[in-house]
Amino acid sequence: MNLKKILGITLLSLMSLTSVKAQKMDFSLKIPYNISNKTIIAEPTAQYTLPGNIDGFTFVDLFSGGYYSQTDLTKSTKFINARSRILSDNELVSKIGIGLNKDISLFNDRCYISLSLLPAWFDKKGFIERQTIDYFFDIDLSHNWSLNGFGEWEHQKGHVNWVYGELDFGKKFEKEQFRLSYSPQILKKEEKGVELTHRVALTYFFK
Repeated sequence: MNLKKILGITLLSLMSLTSVKAQKMDFSLKIPYNISNKTIIAEPTAQYTLPGNIDGFTFVDLFSGGYYSQTDLTKSTKFINARSRILSDNELVSKIGIGLNKDISLFNDRCYISLSLLPAWFDKKGFIERQTIDYFFDIDLSHNWSLNGFGEWEHQKGHVNWVYGELDFGKKFEKEQFRLSYSPQILKKEEKGVELTHRVALTYFFK
């Protein structure tokens, strides 16, 4: 898939996200370039608040041959949050997870950590014997430098396995509307262990 097609699909994705009746919404578009296999994808992301003070987060990975997206809907309470997750793998809904989430802020809000436990999963056929735990973190390193990342493990059929993760270390520039970063993927090997796929990325923040 060439860059022109990727950007066209990205625009359509952003337009579809705006159809959500959100009280507020922030968009960004990340373009990671894989150094090893010389491939490029587009990743539009939206953060929004729905009626009822439900926080939403959606990203879409657009690549050659299809797309993959994740939507988290979170209802905050005083101590712990309720979270649902919708996964879409080349179809509107592939899996739905339900569970709990906890957000933690440290060092005067310069470090943010989010932990989620989703013990109940469903697909088109019903309940799945699958539980997941995942993390997200974002660290403000000052002078527009930051480090963030996420990752997920799953428990299935008596085994705990790494699923997927990413790191992103970079700097904002041009009035904080662009961000250039080193953005490796943390991939699961066939046997136990993980490996890094090296990527660089440019992110544009819509304002």
